Amino acid sequence: MKYFFYFISLGILFSSIIYSQVDSSIIENSSKQLDIEVIFFGGTAYPYLPTYFKDYWSSDWSAGVGCGLSFPPGDLGYVAIYPTFEFSKMMFAQSGFRDNYFWNRYSKYSSRGSVKISNVMMNLKGSFSSTKKTAAPYFLIGLGAITYSSSRVIVSENGILSFDDDSKTGFAWTFGAGFEVPFNELMGAFIEGKSVIGIVTPVRQYFPINAGVNLRF
Repeated sequence: MKYFFYFISLGILFSSIIYSQVDSSIIENSSKQLDIEVIFFGGTAYPYLPTYFKDYWSSDWSAGVGCGLSFPPGDLGYVAIYPTFEFSKMMFAQSGFRDNYFWNRYSKYSSRGSVKISNVMMNLKGSFSSTKKTAAPYFLIGLGAITYSSSRVIVSENGILSFDDDSKTGFAWTFGAGFEVPFNELMGAFIEGKSVIGIVTPVRQYFPINAGVNLRF
């Protein structure tokens, strides 16, 4: 339910800002005013901050979906605004622990923990395609919220390590870049990399790298 609240609240906020800034004459004079754009994407996510997050967890998988508005292109390109929901999972990495702490044959896991991060973002994409029909790079910035949860990890005997169950929610922001390749006016593919920073204690940062498809209506 809280994801739905974030989604709707951020959607109302950013939509109001965009509509107040867009010159109405651009929309009126365009043969095709606005596109509804739906995206689906998946890939992986790499943990980074805090340091032990990078050292003890490894990337697993990431997936998400989004839907928003794509504005008419100009001389330099076009702008799209859309909310996304993304889920990423990382697993506790035995190799990372063994590289950084004493380990022996008596050390055993009582559980193999994972980290799960969900984010809801309102994104602004600036593409350098002036027609929406040519391949082009784009940049991406966004604002939203994340929910972070980790399951308990314990290493027994002489290799002592303990991470308790943890769950946090906070504001987040993202920035990144990508490259899109349209197949036709209605469908295309893209690949993108971005940084997501969650304002929780301690601050969390990770890097999703995804490929996906976008559909326009």
